[in-house]
Amino acid sequence: MPYLLHFMIMLFIYIVMALSWNLISGYCGQIALSHAAFFGIGAYTFALTLVADTHPLIGLILGGITASFFALIISPSLRLGKAYFAAITLLLAEVMRTVMINWRASGGASGLVLEPFPGHTLTNSYLGALLLMTSTLVATYIIVNSRIGLGFICIRENEYAAAAIGIPVLLYKVIAFCVSGFIAGVAGSYYASYILYIEPYSAFSFSWLGSAAFSCLIGGVGSLIGSIIGASIYLLVSEMFLGFGAFSTLIIGILIIVVVLFFPRGVVGALEKLVKRTFLSSQTK
Repeated sequence: MPYLLHFMIMLFIYIVMALSWNLISGYCGQIALSHAAFFGIGAYTFALTLVADTHPLIGLILGGITASFFALIISPSLRLGKAYFAAITLLLAEVMRTVMINWRASGGASGLVLEPFPGHTLTNSYLGALLLMTSTLVATYIIVNSRIGLGFICIRENEYAAAAIGIPVLLYKVIAFCVSGFIAGVAGSYYASYILYIEPYSAFSFSWLGSAAFSCLIGGVGSLIGSIIGASIYLLVSEMFLGFGAFSTLIIGILIIVVVLFFPRGVVGALEKLVKRTFLSSQTK
């Protein structure tokens, strides 16, 4: 039972991260590689606010706000084109890791061990993670189905055409990036509140970016359901081959290559295609 609850908590965090990455990269079409940085920023913000005897809920929200603020700081790179934007966002995690390693107030390379706060139990952590995942899914659904969300999709398809019909392209990109950063920051904050230990190497690990991006590629880029399915498959495969060490990464890589080659729209796209074929074949009979 404890292992199952732990698995579900991590799954919910992975889904939140996948939804975060999908918003900026899947719906808005911008190759953002900064989610490991946002995750770590959120985790460290929560840890430092908890050490300062701040309420955990406030620390959770501040983690998202701080990550969103860093997204806003580097958002001018959105003007430079997708390749330059990807390169700059990729460097952010390494810069933040180096800063935290050398910052004594954050515990340096040893990190911070946090004191358990009232109500910190495995069951409550599970319920909190479920609430976080559900609220993120609902909020993301509202965004992508709003006028702004339609603007994101237009930018993804052709940003010059989007600008021609009056969509403020740069503003919409910044909104998508900041909201995406906020979600990833909250995910990092919640992870720190669950683990109660944070250090630079794991907090800013590129595995957080990899899990988010690969989950979307497996499930379906630009699909909310795809984020959920992809994160579930990614974590399940990771757990199944956990004892294989470095080979587990190789296995996941092979899985992603197979999905991209044979199912370019992910599992969700393949299922939609299968349903359409079944429906059309039934109509012709």
